[in-house]
Amino acid sequence: YRGPSSVRAFLGVPVVESGQLRGALCADRLDDRPFTPKEEEVLKHAVGQALRAIRNERVFVQLERAKREQTLLFRASRELGAALTEDQVIEAGLNAAAGIARFDFAAITSFDAAKKTHRIRVAIGEGSESLSGLTFKDNASITAMVVKNKHYLPYRGDFDPRQQMLYSAK
Repeated sequence: YRGPSSVRAFLGVPVVESGQLRGALCADRLDDRPFTPKEEEVLKHAVGQALRAIRNERVFVQLERAKREQTLLFRASRELGAALTEDQVIEAGLNAAAGIARFDFAAITSFDAAKKTHRIRVAIGEGSESLSGLTFKDNASITAMVVKNKHYLPYRGDFDPRQQMLYSAK
């Protein structure tokens, strides 16, 4: 309605999905005629149809996402398989990471166990110019802990720059 109206009859049908109320399908009339049980059934049927369409759309979105991820992984696999040098492998790995997850900065580091040092081989993104080639001692940084523990860090992806360092204090 473009302005105030005098609704005379109203019918609201709850939209329940997996036991949870998601909303309501509402119908109203300006004439003074109540909704019949048959009209109520029609609206209930419409809710069922809407829920089926929503479920179908969710499945479609999931299929599209899986197809996109599969395409990215195939492309990354192909690039990694074609890489002949370590530098090409690093480049292919960073390209694959960029296609899979959005980030502002990414780096590939190497660890020299004999010298107990880490070196940033390649860095891309925000601030990367000053970090490429940086060498740092094995320390308590997140990068060093990832190498030592062979597990991703920080836990749950929560980074606190006041208490944690990525590479070294400098």
